[in-house]
Amino acid sequence: MAKAHQPLHYPHLEINQRCQNCDNCRLICPHHAIIKNGDQRLIDPWGCNLCLLCQQVCPTSAIELKD
Repeated sequence: MAKAHQPLHYPHLEINQRCQNCDNCRLICPHHAIIKNGDQRLIDPWGCNLCLLCQQVCPTSAIELKD
């Protein structure tokens, strides 16, 4: 009997609602993995290598490591 498909869990960064759109994270990202989408900033999990530079420059601690 086949098992039901379960999502893969992997470490990644997420930007939460505390983000004030200052763009510090987007400007410092060496891999250009932070995307500006209107009033929102998104992190491309395939482009991000988890260097955490964005997390270090965020003035509101809006970037969280998830797994």
